[in-house]
Amino acid sequence: MSRGAKVSLLGMYYADQTILDGVQMPEGVDLDAFKTYLLGETSSQEILYPEPNVLKKMIAAFYKLNIDRYTRIYETTVYDYNPFENYDITTEETRTPNLVQTSENSGTDTSDSFVKAFNDGELTQNGQAKATLGTKNEVKNTGSEKIERHEHGDASVRSASQVVMEMRQERLFNFWKLCLNEFSKEFCLGVYN
Repeated sequence: MSRGAKVSLLGMYYADQTILDGVQMPEGVDLDAFKTYLLGETSSQEILYPEPNVLKKMIAAFYKLNIDRYTRIYETTVYDYNPFENYDITTEETRTPNLVQTSENSGTDTSDSFVKAFNDGELTQNGQAKATLGTKNEVKNTGSEKIERHEHGDASVRSASQVVMEMRQERLFNFWKLCLNEFSKEFCLGVYN
């Protein structure tokens, strides 16, 4: 028993080729290829809004609301990283010593001078010199010393095989399929002939 005529997205596109002008995708996604994929995958489903102008406005509103979320999700699929090196830290330290070392000599020094005449056997004092020590030495240490450290590696406790399995699971995620499924839920009726 036939259910009657149904209107699909592909049928609406044949009637008005601007119906998908409101579709937005993140930078890096081939928009024309996505539209073709969308038309092909939804061609057997009946569309929720059979009036072209209403459908066109609803599609534009849907993508306007979701473009930021789609962009963030898409960026996670093209993010380049090394899963075996999950931390990368650079630290910079500057040491600026301000040290003053002071040393001071103190005390007195006395120097006596004695003479002896050639015909006399006794020494007599000729003079005396006194010196008072009080010199001050000061040494200053100033300037700066810069130390830069770079550390990287794997901080996790995962084995290599666990990391590989997680990477495979990540690669199975299909961004276009996600967008298609959300479009289908929003605009297509879940009724098949």
